[in-house]
Amino acid sequence: MPAKRRSRRRGGFSLAEVIIALTVLSVAMMLLARLSYLVSQSGRTNDLVAKRNAALAQEAGRFGVMGFTDIAKQSSGSTLMLVGDFTFTRRLTITATKSNWYTIKVVVAPQASEFRADSVTFSRTRPGTGTTLCITC
Repeated sequence: MPAKRRSRRRGGFSLAEVIIALTVLSVAMMLLARLSYLVSQSGRTNDLVAKRNAALAQEAGRFGVMGFTDIAKQSSGSTLMLVGDFTFTRRLTITATKSNWYTIKVVVAPQASEFRADSVTFSRTRPGTGTTLCITC
């Protein structure tokens, strides 16, 4: 009787299978690393844009509630400012278009050079005499 042939094939992975698996894993890890980097950059951008917009709203609000006669005392120009951990340059331009009308432009330029400046322009008028808003007219 012929002897039974035994299969000498062992269970396990071949070297080619391991190399292919490691290649697929490394490609997936590189894609995840790139995605992680993009998410962190997006978060930083959103953080600075939110701070810039908050500083712009704060500056606009400051001049929005300021008395009309106090606006004339303000000088146009640039000022380096710090709000929390956000450093920016405020450029202020006040133009008297009429005797009772000011146009105010506030530009907030972040110190971080990769972010552009943003601005708001609004007008302030003296309340008419005889109105409830005119206390010292």
